[in-house]
Amino acid sequence: MWLKLSILSSISSVCVLGNCEVFDTKVGASYDLSELHGDYRIVDSDPTVAYEYIFSVCRDIDATYLESQTSACVGDTAPGYQIDSDDSSKCHALGGTYESPLNYNWKLHDENDPAGGVVLQYLNGDSCYTTGSKRKLDLHFICRDSAGKASNFPDTEFVEEPNTCEYE
Repeated sequence: MWLKLSILSSISSVCVLGNCEVFDTKVGASYDLSELHGDYRIVDSDPTVAYEYIFSVCRDIDATYLESQTSACVGDTAPGYQIDSDDSSKCHALGGTYESPLNYNWKLHDENDPAGGVVLQYLNGDSCYTTGSKRKLDLHFICRDSAGKASNFPDTEFVEEPNTCEYE
């Protein structure tokens, strides 16, 4: 499985079956990501920025885990955060609470290959300081054909920001 933190167009063929299960009605591909529940941390490998990203899959970050990473967002509830590595008091929520279905969306990773994976998009994070829009975070779960390819979450990853305050 490969992780990519993006914004994709909406795909109406994906429906949510459970808290962390999705189904594509066009071809019958289904995904159950419930085994990935947990809190994850990625350090952006881009040497020109000093950010870390913490996130959960299909739930909000555990409060105890959040407190162990930064004191800036303690008391906040969100599925992901961007933390300034040089100043941990700077913390931005990358989505609204997962308890509300208005704060997340499921999409296919590749509309032409429904078996290729899914995207979990977190919406309605903190306001962006430059645009005023809400921050977003997309987690791409890519299916691999080969067992020799990476099958876990990396802890260092280049995080792209294709649009201001939209992370992939």
